[in-house]
Amino acid sequence: MIATEWTGVVVMNRVERVLRQYKFFADLTNGYFKVISSCATTVGFDEEEFVLKAGMPANAFYLIQEGSVSIEHNGEIIRVLEPGDVLGWSWLFPPFTWHFDARAQTLVRAVVFDGQCIRERCESDHSFGYHIVTLFSQLAIERLERALVLPAIE
Repeated sequence: MIATEWTGVVVMNRVERVLRQYKFFADLTNGYFKVISSCATTVGFDEEEFVLKAGMPANAFYLIQEGSVSIEHNGEIIRVLEPGDVLGWSWLFPPFTWHFDARAQTLVRAVVFDGQCIRERCESDHSFGYHIVTLFSQLAIERLERALVLPAIE
């Protein structure tokens, strides 16, 4: 990891502004932007650095801002995430363990969200929790649909 910034309100306000630029968060209310931003900061990864490893505790998710990240299974790249893509949903569901590896293919900048912080907010505000589960369910469905699309046979 290159650097992590965590200076409270200044970072939260900056993260909130960043999140508003991305389609994934488009349906969040102003209040929910503040809640999710309070659990986030920015992070960077060097080329070839692992962002996460299969079998390790899943305690965060990432919004890729710059660069690309490969999702890998047994050393094989199964998908490449680009800016605007979200990495990780295992933080939301027990047993909170990563099932794949993710590696920076280039220098990467991302927003990282503390999974435990988000889960606690979901527990205390069920409406917020519903929105988060809906967002990540839609993400999982989109990824599964893309994985099931077979190349055209000529």
